[in-house]
Amino acid sequence: MTRTTASRDASEPAALRSDAKPHFTGAFADYNYLQPGHYVLRTPDALDDFLDRIAERLQLARAFGADHAVNVDDFATSAARAKAVRDLTGGGGHVVLELVGHPSALPEGIAMARAEGCYVVIGNIAADQTIPFNPAWLAHLNRRMIGVGGYQAWALRRGLELLERTRDRYLYGAILSHRYPLERINEAFANADQGKAGRTALICAPELVGG
Repeated sequence: MTRTTASRDASEPAALRSDAKPHFTGAFADYNYLQPGHYVLRTPDALDDFLDRIAERLQLARAFGADHAVNVDDFATSAARAKAVRDLTGGGGHVVLELVGHPSALPEGIAMARAEGCYVVIGNIAADQTIPFNPAWLAHLNRRMIGVGGYQAWALRRGLELLERTRDRYLYGAILSHRYPLERINEAFANADQGKAGRTALICAPELVGG
């Protein structure tokens, strides 16, 4: 963990405050959050657990320093997966990030958070996809849930600063596993949906990216 004092934009949130290791489910992402008067950066060596079903992502998470990379398909039920995370973390994650992007992941993800833990829902923005929700999932153990649906300018700047500082330390180039020209967009989406790609990019202007 790197902690540096920094001035904060007025738009920067201060809701995520924790010194605990975050737990990731669904995909890999760096986790940035703030404490009063400080900008705190969680780099991948602060990972605790990482869950996915794509082998390449699990391997990459280990390379980035995940303590545990768990294949979700190794468990018969969502309850078994949540219990495995609680066992690995001694009661559940202090901070659990949901990066699946579908509401059906919420009950399982919340169950991975410990008492007084924080569950962060990132990019789950499909308004036509809903699930039954029981507030007791949060209230019973004093959990918190925070939604993140977009990137403000300060967050993009912090992300670029992170890449600049750590570009020689981590294999960022390996995250983007497949590149497709625009005319193969249907193939790109199909492979992503089938779990055949870790991360996919569409190249709309090959002349600008070297082919």
